[in-house]
Amino acid sequence: MFPNRETNAALAVPEEIRRDFGIWTTEAAMGDVWARPGLSRRNRSLITVAALTALHMPAELRVHALGALRNGLSRRQLGEIVMHVAGYAGFPIGVEGMRVLREAFDAAPDLDPPEVQDTSGPALGELPEDRWERARAVLAVLMPRRNRAPLPVPEEMTPDWGRWVAMSAFGDLWSRPGLSLREHSRVVMTVLTVRHLPEELRLHIGVARTLGISREEIGEQIMHLAVYGGFPVAVEAMRVARAAFDAEDGSEPAA
Repeated sequence: MFPNRETNAALAVPEEIRRDFGIWTTEAAMGDVWARPGLSRRNRSLITVAALTALHMPAELRVHALGALRNGLSRRQLGEIVMHVAGYAGFPIGVEGMRVLREAFDAAPDLDPPEVQDTSGPALGELPEDRWERARAVLAVLMPRRNRAPLPVPEEMTPDWGRWVAMSAFGDLWSRPGLSLREHSRVVMTVLTVRHLPEELRLHIGVARTLGISREEIGEQIMHLAVYGGFPVAVEAMRVARAAFDAEDGSEPAA
């Protein structure tokens, strides 16, 4: 599943702790998390690639990009993941992620599985060509019943900031057909989790629920990301998810 992972990891670890570290990381990741049935290996690869891109971990990203190809993500879909991460983690992060993908693809020229998408959730259908109208159409699917409070933006930047963010994020990225809406959602929740952005994460957990991603899957995704983003980040994300679920149940006001 992850070519040359043991060799690469061994070279990076001091000899004095190499055996113990290798056993612990293998058991915690492959034994405890990757083996859980709550998410498919394909979806685990998707969120791992997104996390390693957002965290700027090129060596691990290269290994997991090859693993993702073996787990059923196509080259184009890996590029779409990194492109969407760029919008939420920054363009320089995206540029570096694309460079790593290029290296991984060059190392395995014959590895490119057929493209398959998660088609179990809602689809966008035909969208307007105008970026602003396209963004509005995407938002109508993602947040059909949400009345968001005004964005906390200086008056000097309103309405330009909100309009540009909507067009760039939802008109340009979320509307791209290389990933399904649910796959786009998994990517965004991943970035917001590992970059520790709780307010945006809470909003996007609501989006994920609108798209039909179950509470169990959201919890599994956060648990998986504890391996790559760290336990404290995952604990905080679990707290955010709990608050989002409580708001959904009506026991707490929605953000």
